Amino acid sequence: MKERYLLVVLIIFVFMLILDFYSFKGLKTITFDFSNAQTRHTVHIIYWSISVLFILLVPVFFFFSDYFVDPKNNSTAFLMNSVIFTYVLAKLTFVIFHGLDDILHLFRRIFEAVFQSSSSSYLPGSAITRLNFLTYFGAAAFALTASAFTYGIVKGRFNFRVIAEKLKFKNLPSKFNGFKVIQISD
Repeated sequence: MKERYLLVVLIIFVFMLILDFYSFKGLKTITFDFSNAQTRHTVHIIYWSISVLFILLVPVFFFFSDYFVDPKNNSTAFLMNSVIFTYVLAKLTFVIFHGLDDILHLFRRIFEAVFQSSSSSYLPGSAITRLNFLTYFGAAAFALTASAFTYGIVKGRFNFRVIAEKLKFKNLPSKFNGFKVIQISD
């Protein structure tokens, strides 16, 4: 049973590594403006520490799947699935915006090469450029996505309501008197 998971784990592992390296490229774009090199270095270490932790969760989850299949461990499996899903979705959100930023940079470089025009270079400490705006917006979208999903995992899963409604119909057959209908909705 474990052998069939090996390829799946490997594909997810490689996907997450690619996602992390590309996200890190975007993070370096954002931290480029940090005047203190120590702060920049600390942010990078924190990023990779969290990323390695999440990447290592994937093989743990798959190789100990027998543990998580047990009904008494469903809440742990739910939590791990939710955390990994939130991590990947938030990073994908960031990567989409950073990718658009890179595509625009590519077209700009091609345009400059073809028409031999030069643009002013970006100086550290100056205002955010229009092209880098997408990367910064992607970072904000990452934070919003991660925050919303984390709230849903931690608090939202307990925020449910039960609403009892008594319905009366004139043409309802007598067989259905006292019949209960349950609807589950998000």
